[in-house]
Amino acid sequence: MVNASPTSAPGTDAEAEIVRLQALRELRLIDAAPQERLERITRMASTVFGMPMAAVSLVGADRQFAVSQRGPADLNVTREESFCAHTMQQEDAMVIEDALADTRFEHNSLVTGDPHLRFYAGYPLTVGTGQRVGALCVLDTTPRTFSPQQAALLQEMAHWVERELAAVEDHDLATATQRAAGPAEAPWLPGYDNGVLSVPSVGLRGDFVHWRSLPGTLEITLGDLMATGSAAGLNAAMIGATVAALSLRGELADLVGDTTVLVEDQLERTGSYATVFHGRIHRDGQISFVDAGLGTALIVRAAGGHEHLGTPDLPLGVLPGSTARIRTAHLDPGDTLLVFTDGVLQLWDGSMGHLAELADLFRGSDTIAGALAEVELMGRDRAPGKALTVLATRRLPAA
Repeated sequence: MVNASPTSAPGTDAEAEIVRLQALRELRLIDAAPQERLERITRMASTVFGMPMAAVSLVGADRQFAVSQRGPADLNVTREESFCAHTMQQEDAMVIEDALADTRFEHNSLVTGDPHLRFYAGYPLTVGTGQRVGALCVLDTTPRTFSPQQAALLQEMAHWVERELAAVEDHDLATATQRAAGPAEAPWLPGYDNGVLSVPSVGLRGDFVHWRSLPGTLEITLGDLMATGSAAGLNAAMIGATVAALSLRGELADLVGDTTVLVEDQLERTGSYATVFHGRIHRDGQISFVDAGLGTALIVRAAGGHEHLGTPDLPLGVLPGSTARIRTAHLDPGDTLLVFTDGVLQLWDGSMGHLAELADLFRGSDTIAGALAEVELMGRDRAPGKALTVLATRRLPAA
């Protein structure tokens, strides 16, 4: 339900606030390095809603902390100035179509000064046993309307954030999770150097990777499953096998939709979702692929630079019946395609800001095996215990 009517200013019951702040501290996200799993959501929210700004905001005792943010505005403000502090007082979305016309916000410094906010839509984020700790929000500098359908999608994306926050809470409690490991060897495609690195970790996530060599084509699948229970590895194996089986039909356009139909009930029962990249690489360098929410694919250009293959499409399990569009790219001789899970980003600061360094690492290695070995060594040094999954294929220069 969209709620745009004024409510009372944020107030707290003292005992409930103590419990809420303890739940917030246990997330360990305040002043932490950027988390790519949250960055992915705010990037997608900005794109899906066509808004210049999006944020995951956590509200402390007297301040708001934008732990993931898109757009130029600094949303780390006092609790008194926070729109999200109001949002977390209600059960549904809070929509402000024009902040200058709302008595709660017409004198707010974010409205009267930079970034001159006019539109806000936020959905409260709940963790633990019901503590509301902040909101997922999208913002604009011009007045806008927000349909019930958009509010429903914002709610689904907020639940996606909540599942990520639950994973942060549960990670230290997990002692064992069955996982799906990658293959020991990559398949062969003439004119290509292929490799995979799969370093598992104990936790609530399950990475899955599948390769298949077809006549003149290499088929690849890499996914990352998040679950709030111990079924992560089993669900990862199930989804990986489902994608591999459905891809035999040869219809890339229907792959994500058909997979969603088969697995979404299981994902809903276990409070899970899965990001999946599935692609086909042809000997001539042409790539066709679908990306359901993974967003961590990269083409390293032999001549210098790189191309980030981001995605606007949602993961499996976030929205019923979701699909992903077919996209294309091309590998010139010497170019390398990398597909990886976000554990690799923890080799730096957890954000997308170091893709150029990852690209340089692979460009500077004569072989895929050598580059993957270097990534593994970096993982032991910089991110011990983190899961790292990297799938890499390089089109070899003509002899």
